[in-house]
Amino acid sequence: MSNPNNPNNPFSPYLTEENNNNSNNNNNDNENQNNNEKNNDISKILEEGTATAIPPPAYNEIERPQPTQAGFDYPSYPPPPFQASEMPVGENNYSTIVHSERRGRRAACCCAGNSKRNKTCNCGWMIVLIIFIILGVLSIINNNACNNISLGANPERFSFDTSTSTIFRVNTDEARVRRGEIRIFQQNVNGDGKTVDIEVYTGATGITPKIESSSIGGGIFELKISQIGFSIFNIPPRCMKSQINVYLPQQIGGTLAPNTIQVKNQDITMVGNDIPYQQDINLITSDGDVKLNGIRAQTLNIRTDDGDIVGSITSISNELNILTDDGDLSLILGNAQTPFTSKFTITTDDGDVELKFDGNSFSGNYSIRTNDGSIQIDNTRFGNQVVGATSINNGGDLKIITDNGDVDIKL
Repeated sequence: MSNPNNPNNPFSPYLTEENNNNSNNNNNDNENQNNNEKNNDISKILEEGTATAIPPPAYNEIERPQPTQAGFDYPSYPPPPFQASEMPVGENNYSTIVHSERRGRRAACCCAGNSKRNKTCNCGWMIVLIIFIILGVLSIINNNACNNISLGANPERFSFDTSTSTIFRVNTDEARVRRGEIRIFQQNVNGDGKTVDIEVYTGATGITPKIESSSIGGGIFELKISQIGFSIFNIPPRCMKSQINVYLPQQIGGTLAPNTIQVKNQDITMVGNDIPYQQDINLITSDGDVKLNGIRAQTLNIRTDDGDIVGSITSISNELNILTDDGDLSLILGNAQTPFTSKFTITTDDGDVELKFDGNSFSGNYSIRTNDGSIQIDNTRFGNQVVGATSINNGGDLKIITDNGDVDIKL
């Protein structure tokens, strides 16, 4: 056999490489065997319970790169806790900044479901709710008291001369009148024929009403009722009830100036009279009903802004004019002994008209028109306009115009 190490052998390099490979393989086999023996030894140790576990390195023993930027060294994150002796002082204190941010977040989510201050916020809302409940209960109690006010027994009295003042105005803008009524009476025959007498009855809860009278020019005599003070939810209570009796003069065979009663947020009631009023009577109310009880007059003019007109009129010698913006009209007119032969004009913007002439007492012409509603005369229906006359015509003139409302007439 040729010597593989012979330099003259042409296969010597290849043989040398093969020998090297074989040598490496032998070495690998020896290492694998040694490893297997070691593994067997470790398994044996573990089975015998003599192995000792080596703990991993602590967190603070692990090196972490320190980031740098533009020449500035940043501290490690998270920063190490400060010792009491090393606690920095100043606005840039890390602890101060962190706690400030936490306080801000807690304040922002005070009422959030997971907030530690949620109970405090809930208590605050509960306190507000309790306050509103208490105010509501007090308001209900005060309102009930306001609805049960009794009028005083001793009225305050005023008067004015119709030769200087022909308009009587009641001003209650500065008073909270829950129920107010103006009652109009006819003065007895023994009066002087020119003085209007006034009686004012009031009752109040809380603040006592203040009543003043003055002639403010333009022929106006004003009665001003006020309640000084402030209340919210009617606490403290500020409400009142009033009744004002107005006695218009009566004079036979003479001429009197017109008398006008002008009120707001109060009803007007005209009490029946035996002798017809010699002067023209004007009733004006802004927000209140007008009630008529068997009235006799020469001329009666009624105007309401928001209120119904109900009752009865026995006789009108000259004219009866009614104008209402928003309210129904229901009247009984005349009687069999006193035919209704005067001029009668009704104009309504929004409201029904119901008229009944007692004993077929109307005698004359009639003209009725409604823009949006029905017309019925003596249980007979017509269109939206009708013109006619009674079989016996004594010169009466009835005219009704309504924009939105039904008309029902019994002649």
